[in-house]
Amino acid sequence: MDCVIQYCSTEADLVDDCVAAASASCDKVFLVVLTHFFTGEPDPEAWIKARDLAHRFKNVTPVLVQWKHMPGAPPLFWHHEARLMGYSMGNNPWVLFLDADEVIRDSNAFKAWWSNLSDSQNPTTAYKLANYWYFLSKKRRAKTLEDSVVL
Repeated sequence: MDCVIQYCSTEADLVDDCVAAASASCDKVFLVVLTHFFTGEPDPEAWIKARDLAHRFKNVTPVLVQWKHMPGAPPLFWHHEARLMGYSMGNNPWVLFLDADEVIRDSNAFKAWWSNLSDSQNPTTAYKLANYWYFLSKKRRAKTLEDSVVL
């Protein structure tokens, strides 16, 4: 399974844990960074961090997406464009999509769960997973799970 992680520098407190867990759980990890925030403000720190993480984890590839102003584009255009760019880099039929503030809590348990599913004759084509939301910090975790991560 491949993993596509979208990252911007506002998630700097969480990205190390996200990438470490994804790297231990997946064959390839594509860490996608936009050159700018969705607002259009430059985000050079994100690319520096992405390259650093790629040096620390052998199966992590940083992907830089050039942002440009697009009047009238839907609000989530760049979020989806970044995910599509990461997806296009891989060749695995299964891809886990994460934001940098979504962390796999137990890589071994996740791999065991996935191994059991992928070894079965399960015709499922997508899974929706639950996660706790974080808000800019490891200390600000939601108290309830929400279904949002897609595999």
